Amino acid sequence: EGSCSGSSCTPTLAGSRSISASFGSARDQVPVNVVPGSLASITAEGPGQVIADEPIEVTVTGADQFGNPLGEVGAGQVTLSVSPDGACSASSCTAQASGPHTVTAGVQTASDTIDVSVLPGPPQSIQVQLPEGSTAGVPFPVSAVVRDEFSNVIPDPAPAVTFSIEPDGTCGATTCQSTVAGKKTVTASSGDLSGFEKVGNVPGPLTTIQVTSSAGAIAPPAPTGLMSDYTPNPSKPTSKTFVAAGYDFYGNYTGDMTGSTTFTISPDGSCAAAACSGALPGVHTVTGTLGANSDTESLTVDAYSDSYSMTCRGGWFDINGAMGDGCEKST
Repeated sequence: EGSCSGSSCTPTLAGSRSISASFGSARDQVPVNVVPGSLASITAEGPGQVIADEPIEVTVTGADQFGNPLGEVGAGQVTLSVSPDGACSASSCTAQASGPHTVTAGVQTASDTIDVSVLPGPPQSIQVQLPEGSTAGVPFPVSAVVRDEFSNVIPDPAPAVTFSIEPDGTCGATTCQSTVAGKKTVTASSGDLSGFEKVGNVPGPLTTIQVTSSAGAIAPPAPTGLMSDYTPNPSKPTSKTFVAAGYDFYGNYTGDMTGSTTFTISPDGSCAAAACSGALPGVHTVTGTLGANSDTESLTVDAYSDSYSMTCRGGWFDINGAMGDGCEKST
């Protein structure tokens, strides 16, 4: 390969060649050894993918302007760089961040590039991802990010990540739930690795109320206008205060609902806010109502004789022994 003009020829392919000359019927040949020219281009070769921080070994060969090979270029003549991150030595580069990278080799004015995919290394940590809060009985999303020692995300870790929740509740592949309110710990596991995060599980909507009060009976109101004076038992009040507590569907306490609850008493008596009293001795029922929710609690109103001492006025006497109708006039 090549061309001749007049008395000179220019070969382009290196190797043993011959130049032929002819004049009339005379012909002759001259053997010529053609050597490659100076370096004009390079070809860089290396692996298509490596593990994070694994050396990317680069081999560079040169060629002249006609493509004649010049062989491998010594490492001392090559300048390597890697992007978007990493570092290079004379014959190799490393990158710790996973993803596509480009290695550029330069010799004199010639250059070439290699595309390398950097893969994450072995799993080193698990980061659990949870919502800011959860509600009792409602499944909440859970996920986990598995990373190598350089914090590269491993998209499909093996073995697959599994989830568990403590001190109570259940988990599936992507959700967990607990019917009990309180702080929960969700743990993600993959092989020998595990990580955890905490989430606050709050009660659900109010579905029931519970009405309660302190133990003990109360006194009935003192009779009036019966020619008698009543001295109350100082330890026995004439009313009792009730409390309404709210709960969700699973029995989790939702708060003190007393201020929002309406209280009534039967078969007699009255309630002022949460304080109720009976008009006559006997067992009474106090009902607390909050919207569609209600609950009852019994209230005992003691007999007059258990609640008061009676003193008759003037010439009046308690003839029948019934304190509720006061004193009778002696005849």
